[in-house]
Amino acid sequence: MSYYSLANKKLGEFLEVIKKVKPPEGSVGVKWLELLGFKTKSHRAFFPLLQQINFLDNNKEVTPLYLEFRVERTTKSAMAKGLKAGYSILWDVYEEPYRESAEALVDIFKANGMGEDLAKRAESTFRLFVDFADFDA
Repeated sequence: MSYYSLANKKLGEFLEVIKKVKPPEGSVGVKWLELLGFKTKSHRAFFPLLQQINFLDNNKEVTPLYLEFRVERTTKSAMAKGLKAGYSILWDVYEEPYRESAEALVDIFKANGMGEDLAKRAESTFRLFVDFADFDA
C-alpha cells in the first residue's frame, strides 16, 4: 500500500494537470509523466498513489473514477470516493478522518506499521488529497 508522496507540492500540481490533459490510452508510465513535466524519480511514486485511490487499475490504466475526477462537477466527489477506498484504514477508526488532528491520523498510520517519519508523510499526503475532495457532495 502506498499512502505517501515525497513530493506533495508536485503531487498537487500533477492532480491539477491531469484534470486538463487528455487521459492516456493504455497504461501510464514514466514517459507520460515526463511529457506532463514531472521528470524526477520521486514523481514516479504518483503511480502507486493513484492506484491506491482507484484512479489507476493494477495495469496502470485509467479507471472510471479517474475520468470522473477530470470532470469539474464531479472532481471533488471522485476524490472523496477514492480516498474512502484508498485510505480505508482511517475510515475504519473515524467516521470523518479528514476532520481529525494530524496526530490522530499519524497514530493510525503508525499502528499500521509505519515509522514516525513515513506516518507524518502519509498524513500530509492525505491532507493534500483532501483539498481536492468534497465528502458532502
